[in-house]
Amino acid sequence: MDSPRGFHHGQSPDERERDLDEGPLTRVVLPEGFWIGQHEVTQAEYLALMGTNPSHHEGQALHPVEKVSWQDAADYGRRLTALERDAGNLPEGYAYRLPTEAEWEYACRAGTTTRFSFGDDADAALIRDHAWFSRNAESATHPVGTRKPNAWGLFDVHGNVLEWCLDGWRSRLPGGQVTNVAVVPTGTLRAVRGVLALRSASRALGEPGQLRGVGAVQRPGVSRGAGAGRRASAVGR
Repeated sequence: MDSPRGFHHGQSPDERERDLDEGPLTRVVLPEGFWIGQHEVTQAEYLALMGTNPSHHEGQALHPVEKVSWQDAADYGRRLTALERDAGNLPEGYAYRLPTEAEWEYACRAGTTTRFSFGDDADAALIRDHAWFSRNAESATHPVGTRKPNAWGLFDVHGNVLEWCLDGWRSRLPGGQVTNVAVVPTGTLRAVRGVLALRSASRALGEPGQLRGVGAVQRPGVSRGAGAGRRASAVGR
């Protein structure tokens, strides 16, 4: 997706239900475009590449894979990069990786500034059409792509499973204007998105070895240079 100008990362103080870690509002410049997967990695995709399926809800080929550690999520990107390079499908200098937190939110928002990618939904009239969550998921994952996508055609950005990001966790956004770059994961915590609050700016954290109870795989991504994206793929231009 092209991103010549960037976007506002986080949320303003007047947003309903805003958490302190969603600010201060930060302008992120995305100097290069990237590709990101249309949905989370499925159990079938993960099993085919990694030879194992760690999911609690095992045996559901089109459900998102879950109970994946940050390390295994990152390794998935490395293995996918090697596979696609050997097949001649990946240009030199590009690689699959987890998305930065900023890339994830940019893709989730799809050009919006509202609470959700489909609007503010103040009376919660639309959320069931766009997300699998506690009120309709019945404590289970569901096949990817079965709720409505955002304006850029991305599914499940507001629910189904949690998704690891490349970044180490920080309790506050930097504020001002910054250029997209991953927060170097030097500590013991990593950033997680697609969290239970469901809003586009909602943030959470997890330990890299933690097996997320309801998810935490990504959308593997392809990107050029030192960053990298992950749902199912993200490529820098």
